[in-house]
Amino acid sequence: MKVVLPGDADPAVQLHAVLHQFGADIADIGLRRADQFCRVVRAGGWDQVAVGTQLEWRRRARPFVSGFLVTGFLTASADVLALADRRLGLTARKHLPDIHTWFAEATERVGVSSADTALQWNALCKIAALSGSRPDEITTDRFFAARSEIYDAYTRRGRPEAGRNVRSIFHRLQLTLFHADKIDSLARPPTRPSVSVTGWDPIAPRYRDAALRYVEQVRLSLRPATVKHIEQHLRVFGTWLAEHHPEVRSCAQLERHHIETFKAWLAIQPSARTGKPLARTSIKEQLISLGLLLRPHHRLGLPRRTHPTVAFRR
Repeated sequence: MKVVLPGDADPAVQLHAVLHQFGADIADIGLRRADQFCRVVRAGGWDQVAVGTQLEWRRRARPFVSGFLVTGFLTASADVLALADRRLGLTARKHLPDIHTWFAEATERVGVSSADTALQWNALCKIAALSGSRPDEITTDRFFAARSEIYDAYTRRGRPEAGRNVRSIFHRLQLTLFHADKIDSLARPPTRPSVSVTGWDPIAPRYRDAALRYVEQVRLSLRPATVKHIEQHLRVFGTWLAEHHPEVRSCAQLERHHIETFKAWLAIQPSARTGKPLARTSIKEQLISLGLLLRPHHRLGLPRRTHPTVAFRR
């Protein structure tokens, strides 16, 4: 983390110097709270706490922390920035008026609306906060590196719609910066293989082959959205097997206790969207998909008393 605080020996002088530079009203955040934050930052505590704690500090002293971020005194991780609201851009507009004027003129030259200018400006400020630089110091390399990190952060939030929106904003920002001669490339981000492809890599080959053959069969008669869910369900079970029972290499090696243990594991897994335990309907759909994969193996002659599909009916 990049932290540059005034070096005067008197903490009160240091604090007032920073507040004067940021133009923050001490009454808005409290002198004691601002002083505490200065001490935490100077001690390197900012990068030692969880994302939730950083966001809480920013909530309690928003003008002060945002001022640190937009002026390059402090950097933030992509996860923090993905959860930050548009007020980071508003703070930067207040503290960096000349740079904001330059950016507004750049967007006006390419016919960008005022609303989209605000969105692009906020995205540019997040890139600056991530790279520890001012918005007008963004280079091609910094833009591409920050774009990739922020994309990944939105993906980790489990909100694909938010990720699509931020990608669109970054694409428009890229056009603006290119025409403003700040970056020299209009290259789109590289296309990464889907998790439906790479996610099968650590899974046992024989189970993987059987599961993917089944997915291809149901693709002939089911809707694409349904097939996508089935593929995900079978991949989750295969990944769980690889982590917890690597000795199981195929469906024929599965026993009832494997399924029962997997069901117990599912019951405590958090939802990617809400962070809460999976709903019963989600667990039910997962088990139905797995059961439909395993039942054909049952019909092929595996002993009924040991076959794992028995566990689905208990």
